[in-house]
Amino acid sequence: MQITLNEKYSVMRNTTTLGYVGETNARTITFSGLETDGAQAYKMRFEYPDGISYDVDITSGTYTVDGSLLRAACKVQAQILAYAADGENYTLVKKSNVFDLNIKPSLEGEPAPIPTYEQAAGALEKVLAAEKSSAENAEKSATASNAAQAAQNAAETAKSEVMELAESAVKAAENAAQSETVAKTSADNAAGSALTAENSASSAETSANQAEQYKSEMSEYMALLPQFSYDSETETLTITTAG
Repeated sequence: MQITLNEKYSVMRNTTTLGYVGETNARTITFSGLETDGAQAYKMRFEYPDGISYDVDITSGTYTVDGSLLRAACKVQAQILAYAADGENYTLVKKSNVFDLNIKPSLEGEPAPIPTYEQAAGALEKVLAAEKSSAENAEKSATASNAAQAAQNAAETAKSEVMELAESAVKAAENAAQSETVAKTSADNAAGSALTAENSASSAETSANQAEQYKSEMSEYMALLPQFSYDSETETLTITTAG
């Protein structure tokens, strides 16, 4: 479709057919004479019999008709709008006349379901939200991965420290066992020495008793021997016997 606007911003079109129900991106509208003083943005408004209206951007000079506009066979009113743009603020500068366009029934009978303009916009919002959520989830995943790596490093460090403490405990236990063996050996030696000393004391006591008995026997024996006495003046030897 070719739409031309004259100096009075009145619309001339080469056809009144906007498209057929079920078509999607099959037709292109080309505009000429859009530019007007003070305007930087241009839109085309479509108003349906049920009161719903859509504005589409035609600033580029062309617009591809999608399935959302061709949602039902009906007569649509259309109008060209010129706006002064200041950031996100738009001020209406000029309007064209209102003109009729026709959406014809599908040539194939019942059309396949086509999403409405609201459904298409909602789907786009869901896609954008999903992309944002995916980016956030990726960031959270990276953060969780870093935290997991840090936890693993801490666990490895703790494991190493525990192994060192375990080795120290084993060495201490071995040293304690060796000390216990030495102490037991010393105790056994001390017990043996004590027994030897006790035996020596018993032998000494036995020897002393035997010596005392021998002394007593010798005294008795000496008492039985004759006693000799010599008088040098008289040159006399006297012998005295026991009993």
